[in-house]
Amino acid sequence: MLVLGENNNGAITGAFLVRGDDHLAAFDVAPDWESYDFKKLDPTSEKDKEFIRDAWTWDKPMEGKPIADGKVFK
Repeated sequence: MLVLGENNNGAITGAFLVRGDDHLAAFDVAPDWESYDFKKLDPTSEKDKEFIRDAWTWDKPMEGKPIADGKVFK
């Protein structure tokens, strides 16, 4: 998960790898999980591959915003 931008102009984004097709079991334990939008990514899509690569490497800005902080969940 990444925190993008700066004070009063930020966003949260990221990519999770979840076994199977049902993400609910991995996230419903978090009290605020319903406040996020989840989208299943297509592993054959170049756009989705680029998003995952950028989200996991933290090498460049995402969504036009610099990366301010991040966390790797295991």
